[in-house]
Amino acid sequence: MLKSLKKILLFSAVLFLLLGIGTASAHSKDKSSENESSKPKIEKVESHNTHSAVIKFKYKKDKGEKVNVKVKIINKKTGEKETKKFKKVKLNCDGKGEIKLDCLKMGVKYCFKVKVKGPCDCDYSCNSKCKCVTVDP
Repeated sequence: MLKSLKKILLFSAVLFLLLGIGTASAHSKDKSSENESSKPKIEKVESHNTHSAVIKFKYKKDKGEKVNVKVKIINKKTGEKETKKFKKVKLNCDGKGEIKLDCLKMGVKYCFKVKVKGPCDCDYSCNSKCKCVTVDP
């Protein structure tokens, strides 16, 4: 009787362990997809003229809303970094928005990262991946 009780307990422990691992991995998959949807994506950066660029980005979390945006600007030539803030940037129904950056230096390669804070959020999102453009001379 004692041997069969030990076998049942051992089998139960293994079963719970396997179920626990399966649940954890399913949960982590949900988390990663949740993080991707709450992270902005820079779709395109275009040199607009000799001193400006336009950043076109997408943020699925707050479609159709006005959001605050922080843009990290990195001058690849000097390594100098700067952050500019934009308030009430309108996203369309697909979550797409754009920002125009002025006062850039002609012929310089810049890289940009975007963070977004929706109307109901306390903090900004994670940074987008970096996108670069050389301002046309």
